[in-house]
Amino acid sequence: MGLITFDHAEAPEYWGDVEDGATVPVGYTRASRPLAPSPRHYYRIINPADPRWVRLGTSYREFLGEEVPPPRVPAPPEPEKPPPPKEKPPRKPRKPEPSEVEPYEARAREILPMLDKLARSPSLALIDEIENELLDLGAEVVKEIKKAKGAEREKFQLLNIRIRRAIEDIGPLRSSLHQMETAELATRREAARRSFNATLRVVREDLA
Repeated sequence: MGLITFDHAEAPEYWGDVEDGATVPVGYTRASRPLAPSPRHYYRIINPADPRWVRLGTSYREFLGEEVPPPRVPAPPEPEKPPPPKEKPPRKPRKPEPSEVEPYEARAREILPMLDKLARSPSLALIDEIENELLDLGAEVVKEIKKAKGAEREKFQLLNIRIRRAIEDIGPLRSSLHQMETAELATRREAARRSFNATLRVVREDLA
């Protein structure tokens, strides 16, 4: 039935090597029964929770008139503990991707040396040159605004606003320079110079 299995046998010395005229042969192993009678053998229950064994024990107790104990409820299996979470390797910092607006911002900054030169040597020709650079750069930035999206579009729009402000200040620069060159009174020439320098600083701030 597969309910019990051999466990062990008594040592031959327990019987004094002789029982009912049968001599235990040399080399006797406890797990075998070559001759009868033999030392006592012991068996064990393979699985006490086997339903067949439970039924057999219950019927035997009922036959003897003994009280049948309630069936044992097997303990629920312990829940498996989840494996500890694997530690993620530290992320390498991602290099920020270059912005598409950066080359145009660099071109705006390239005009700053021209403003320094204008401050040292005021010249209508140099003002015209600066204005042409600003107009060309502004036109290209407007084209990029139409193509750009999201954050890049916002950056181009901000740059366009700064360029437009600088272009609007070119007119006051010309006017101040013209007054510096044509004013007969020294006070007017000095006022025109202060206005010229102030406007130049505003243009620099827009392009810096």
